[in-house]
Amino acid sequence: ANISEEIDLDFDIEEVFIILAMHIQEEHHDGVISKNDATKVISKYFEEEMHYHSPQAKKLSKDILDIGANKIGIIIEKSPTEIAFMHRQFQEFMSAKYLMNFDSDVSQGKIDAYASLLQWNQVITFYFRLIPSPKKKYFKQHFDCIKISEGNELHYVDFLKASIALTLSNAPVDLSKNYLS
Repeated sequence: ANISEEIDLDFDIEEVFIILAMHIQEEHHDGVISKNDATKVISKYFEEEMHYHSPQAKKLSKDILDIGANKIGIIIEKSPTEIAFMHRQFQEFMSAKYLMNFDSDVSQGKIDAYASLLQWNQVITFYFRLIPSPKKKYFKQHFDCIKISEGNELHYVDFLKASIALTLSNAPVDLSKNYLS
């Protein structure tokens, strides 16, 4: 059964962890966030997206972090005041799911902004892996957003594009062929 059903939540708890993961990915490059900041991120989501009142959102945020740490095990305490995802790849996969949940323009903007940064490699790779095989045009549009940003070298961007085109089973064949020749 779904953990949201077992705990009797009226929302998908995964969505909350997706929001938290993306915030950590964008703002905390070491993967660690204070419990207070995590509570604020989740509370903001509950208030803005779920229309909860502030006191209820804050309490529920703390409960969700407790569930993540003590029932699901996806969150760990790094110190008495800090938390992180149990493994960095959970955070990166959830960040990729965040990108999948947005419309194409938002996803393309984030890929354009972050693809040339090494700490985003797994997020970008997971993102492309999540694109269904029949969506070749969508795949190519987003693939074309992988560009060099200021201060980054061409060889890393080429490496990222080649690894996506050659290792992902859902990559369009013509993209893969471009990297084989």
